[in-house]
Amino acid sequence: MAGENAAKRRRLFDEFVRQPGHQDLTQGRYFFCPLCRRPFERDATVGDIPLLTLAHIIPESLGGTWTTLACAECNNGHGHAIEADFLTSHRITDWAAGRGVVDVRMGETRKVRAESVRIPEANNLSFKIITPMTNPAVREHKKHVEEITQNPANAKPFQFTIPWYRPNWCWAAVCQSAYLLMFSHFGYDFARHPSYELLSEQVRKPDERIWVGNIHVVDEREAAKLLQGNQAAVVFMRGALRAILAVMRFQSPGGANQVLSVMLPGLGEAMHAHQESMTFTPAVVPYEPEFMTTVQGFFWWRWNDWIRNYR
Repeated sequence: MAGENAAKRRRLFDEFVRQPGHQDLTQGRYFFCPLCRRPFERDATVGDIPLLTLAHIIPESLGGTWTTLACAECNNGHGHAIEADFLTSHRITDWAAGRGVVDVRMGETRKVRAESVRIPEANNLSFKIITPMTNPAVREHKKHVEEITQNPANAKPFQFTIPWYRPNWCWAAVCQSAYLLMFSHFGYDFARHPSYELLSEQVRKPDERIWVGNIHVVDEREAAKLLQGNQAAVVFMRGALRAILAVMRFQSPGGANQVLSVMLPGLGEAMHAHQESMTFTPAVVPYEPEFMTTVQGFFWWRWNDWIRNYR
């Protein structure tokens, strides 16, 4: 697996640095991380701890297998942090629906850890204490849990906390997946385009709401049409709006699917914020690295070809 990953890193490096326009600027030597824009040479793809790594477009913890290239610092540091909040949001949703386990902390001091399962039909919670019994607080909480189980009406109030997540960080994580998906398809034609700078900035600044575009939940019927059996897709849409959709399927640890689409303005089109519904004709754009590395302005070429042939 390590050898396969190294070979893929080198292949992706060569694809991106050969892209017309980018190759002219860098003499075909430098890959610029799409997230932080720092340059790296080809030897950054090798070694036990490479400086360039395979970044999952959809987090691996949420079912993603597709990867592109990014620097290790962005991928394993900041990128991992915002993905962790997004994963926590899915874990909480799973737990609330009775599909999974969530770690909780018991008592005012929150020193006792337990695993909780929720049974929605009975509106019931169960707890399994996992802190070692050597902790004196464990016996007290274990007794309390038993009292609640045996006689819930007369039991003392029970206090526990569950992990939570930052909604803005979840928003940034979805934007990051959309950005990496678009970069995987169009490379620096996309990453250098000023229309999408705010999307990149949102990933870097998750505490702020910078990207004001739309993130829609896609129903399964529409998702099947757009994804065509894949986990993600770039879709050009035309009709009332001419825009681009980054469509992605996220799968929670409990097996629940959520398909989200991030709407981006089409090339030369204005941003449409808060668009709730739309009627459009879609065209799914295949991943074609051979075109990206041989066609000048591949992104523009693809978009203009689609718009020109609109009927």
